[in-house]
Amino acid sequence: MLTFDELWEKLLAGDESVSIEVKRGSELGKSALETVSAFSNEPGQEGGYLIFGIAEDLAATKRNLFERKFSIAGVPDIGKLQSEIVTQCRDGMDPPVTPQFEMAEREGKKLLVTYIPEADAHSKPVFIKSRGVQNGSFRRVGASDIRCTSDDLEEFFEGRKGRSYDQSIVADATLDDIDPKAIAEYRRLRKEIKPDAPELAEDDEGLLLALGAVRRTDGGLKVTVAGLVLFAKAVALRRLCPMHRVDYIQVPGREWVEDPEHRYVAIDYLEPLLLSVSRIVGQVFGDLPKAFSLPEGTLHRKDIPAIPYRVLREAVVNAVMHRNYRVREAVQIIRYANRIEIRSPGFSLVPEDRLGTPGSRTRNEYVAAVLRDLNFAENKGTGIKTMRALMREANLSAPTFASDRARDLFTVTLLAHHLLNEADVAWLGSFKDLGLEGDDAKALIVLRELGFMDNSVYRDINGVDTLTASKGLQRLTKHELLERQGQGSATFYVPGTRFLESLPNKNAIEVTPVLTGDFAVSRGNLSGKEANLSGKDESLSGKEAATPQFRAEVEAFLKQIGQRAKPEIMRQAIVLLCRMEPQRTQDLAKKLKRNVPWLLEKYLQPMIRDGVLGYEYPDDPTHPKQRYVAKQSGKEVAN
Repeated sequence: MLTFDELWEKLLAGDESVSIEVKRGSELGKSALETVSAFSNEPGQEGGYLIFGIAEDLAATKRNLFERKFSIAGVPDIGKLQSEIVTQCRDGMDPPVTPQFEMAEREGKKLLVTYIPEADAHSKPVFIKSRGVQNGSFRRVGASDIRCTSDDLEEFFEGRKGRSYDQSIVADATLDDIDPKAIAEYRRLRKEIKPDAPELAEDDEGLLLALGAVRRTDGGLKVTVAGLVLFAKAVALRRLCPMHRVDYIQVPGREWVEDPEHRYVAIDYLEPLLLSVSRIVGQVFGDLPKAFSLPEGTLHRKDIPAIPYRVLREAVVNAVMHRNYRVREAVQIIRYANRIEIRSPGFSLVPEDRLGTPGSRTRNEYVAAVLRDLNFAENKGTGIKTMRALMREANLSAPTFASDRARDLFTVTLLAHHLLNEADVAWLGSFKDLGLEGDDAKALIVLRELGFMDNSVYRDINGVDTLTASKGLQRLTKHELLERQGQGSATFYVPGTRFLESLPNKNAIEVTPVLTGDFAVSRGNLSGKEANLSGKDESLSGKEAATPQFRAEVEAFLKQIGQRAKPEIMRQAIVLLCRMEPQRTQDLAKKLKRNVPWLLEKYLQPMIRDGVLGYEYPDDPTHPKQRYVAKQSGKEVAN
């Protein structure tokens, strides 16, 4: 359990987060019980902290959503509050929750820190008794408490059985859907590694049963999710789970091609993993540019790949091994001119600040076991540590990892850029008067490649903890090398004035356009902390959003958006337009200079599913006068 001083430092450095919630009041309240449920249920976060007696400067926050200010308010009767929390957690929650407490004093006022532990899998979902399991179960997404969906509840109840999702039976699959070539490949690879492996002595059905690819039921052997993705024929995968594919996309330049008319190259892989993994890694690795050297004393050139093979293999295997197979989306491997991004459905079950430490958690126990037995992936959770070490040995920037719980997405970025070459050292010399530290220099190099920076990226490339990263980012911001955007878990940084002035070509990187003033919206988690403000009656009213100042800000922002705008910028623009006033689909398409079908598929429909947008007529989505409105924690922000 962290101390109050540690939590206070985290709060000042990064706002409320997935594991910290502050309350001014001296009573538990409805929203606090929702947080108790969310902290108890959220997988992999190991619970969270409710801190009572901290107030927010509402006026300061309303003036600038990017900078939230906190002060010590104190709790008048800590004994009474603690007793109420114990009673409500015991009698008001099902199953009961056992909180831990620390009493602290600051500025002569008393505060109460309450730690809510994560419940074990056999106890989830933890819900508010008076509301029932359907309406009283919550998840922690960013700094918000979100009511559990039916999929969340199904996953929790599956966990109570002590069985991972990949052991679920696929209703319409039969043994005829299993590809004999995949079984033969498993036998060949396993025999090379461990000739006396006991499962190799079994016939094919016995082998599949031993690997968890099938389960024995009253009706005989049934194919599991693990069996489907590891061994099924391509035609069966097409029939049963067409979105469980891997897309390899080659994009020209450094940014995603937002123009639907602009061509890119894409290869889709919909095959059993036992046959496709090596092909995918080989294809991507073969397409990477390679430098060459002529070692002294030899006449033979030596090709040097832009990214080490083992790093690429580990990243691809982790994507298919740990992905959320409940989500009907493809794994994407996107090759840009300067990097590879691998995006897989399913946030990390290990907290971001512990990625690369010993031990691992996987949602697909049997898929992971097979891939590790065949040496496709590292054992004992050492894969990320190995990737970092290999990139460092190759003098490359460390890989970065981003886990997005709101979008249920995990992204690995591998920069094909050698760190601190002569040109980099010369460029960094323009900042020598600032006395930058080594970690800051690395961050600037990566910023130049990616165009943005956040705590997670700084942490990954320098191997430091969250607070150290926050201090480094604050140093760079103070020197106008960075400019902060967003708040809380959605905080990120774009190049600052001095950074841009140092570039020989001011357009060398694409800088994220920024909406300044009182109405700024953060990058990424648009339904995060800004959304939570509406629960405290701080949301912008339609009257405020319709002011000439706001309209002028939005118009200025839209002028900065080109045909190759980043997805987060497009989402931000859509939210801003819908905050200004409800928008028809054709209105948005015209203002954003995009065609309607593409805008619907890429943004509007996903944003409706994410809860970022809502309908003006929610009970009739096909209403002839239907328009989109921006939403905050389920509350519509419109005129």
